[in-house]
Amino acid sequence: IMDEVRQAADKVAGGAHFAEAAALLDQYNGPLANETVEPRRALAAEYKQRASAIAEQQRHATIARESRFKAFIDLLAVQIVAGQLATAQELVEKAQVDQEMADYVPRLSEIRSIIDRTRGSNERVIESFRSHIGRELPIQLNQGTLMLTVTGIEGRQIKCRQNLADGGSVEFVFQVEDLAAQEKLMRMGADTLPEVALGKGVMAVQAKAYSKASEYFAKTGPLLSGPLSEAAMNFDTKQAEERAETAAIKMMQAAGMKVGPF
Repeated sequence: IMDEVRQAADKVAGGAHFAEAAALLDQYNGPLANETVEPRRALAAEYKQRASAIAEQQRHATIARESRFKAFIDLLAVQIVAGQLATAQELVEKAQVDQEMADYVPRLSEIRSIIDRTRGSNERVIESFRSHIGRELPIQLNQGTLMLTVTGIEGRQIKCRQNLADGGSVEFVFQVEDLAAQEKLMRMGADTLPEVALGKGVMAVQAKAYSKASEYFAKTGPLLSGPLSEAAMNFDTKQAEERAETAAIKMMQAAGMKVGPF
């Protein structure tokens, strides 16, 4: 009987289901159940030990995968905060086909979608002028605010007419890059959208408004908000350290001290 019970347990354990095999032995109530209690307990203990070892291995493997994914997201956040959205997108695309990242494909797909939409923010800004065609309105440009009548959109160019004081007018064309930051921020849309919050956060970093950048990044969703906010503040610290180092070098050079490798 014990051989039959062992064979049945071994069959269950064959698929690494050691906990189930141990339960089968513990719960056996067939012929000679009382007479086989001790050998069944011993075998069940062996299976439980093997099940525990496998569970521990799986736990360590899960921790390692989570750690690798977190390190990847931290690296990704640094690229995004630095404005390297194309590089960030490429990193996500490579991670999506990495077998070691297979468990995280849904999350990676969500992140990639946000980055894709963020990279399309210029198109949204351009399209925001379409509803203004035929209207005269103040537009904030890098050169200052001008009263312009939007006459059309051609590719990435917004075509306008500027009325002059003498009654005449001139044709005026500008692109998204010519817009002042405030105008662009206003036309990007509501920062309740992750992609808009991400784009505005990157712009805030470029303007060295790191606290504001963290506010925007906090709205990018649970996958990115924490790492992005941390990267923005670290970016501020790094910039401060680099400025301090540059200032120290200049001071030493001014004092006639040798700076650099000896």
